[in-house]
Amino acid sequence: MQFIDAVSTCLLKKYHSFEGRASRSEFWWFMLFFMICFVLTELSVEVFWLLLTQAGILVEQNMPALLGLALPYLSLCIVCLILLTPLAAVTVRRMHDVNKSGKLILLPTVVMLVSILSALAAKSFEQPTLLMFGAALSSLAGILAIACFMMTLIKGTSGPNRFGADPLFADL
Repeated sequence: MQFIDAVSTCLLKKYHSFEGRASRSEFWWFMLFFMICFVLTELSVEVFWLLLTQAGILVEQNMPALLGLALPYLSLCIVCLILLTPLAAVTVRRMHDVNKSGKLILLPTVVMLVSILSALAAKSFEQPTLLMFGAALSSLAGILAIACFMMTLIKGTSGPNRFGADPLFADL
């Protein structure tokens, strides 16, 4: 699968499809597209901020200028939100291709959220044990994220599996 095919598949054909399988090329081409969109949007935000600063429009405690600065960051959030669903869908389909449940991608996120909550509770209740527990969970979340990342790199199951036909031979 080529770049244009992967992007059109993820954005148009399977925007919110969490069923079936995605080949490595579909996943990684779409990941590249996502990163390009993110970087270009972030660069436009930085250029906008630089232009406001150079023009003297952005000065300390000037609330209208700060609101003007928030708008480009809002565009960054909108781009990410638009691409979040197809990114999650293609990642789940990629997990399916290696014959794993798509729910695996939730593990690092859930563990990290529990880690953050335990850190907040440690600060509120002055419990250093909770802080150490949160740090351990944070490390576990990182390990789980690396494991999920590694699964996107390995070759998918040859032939059909419990999630559907092999995406490499689906068109044949």
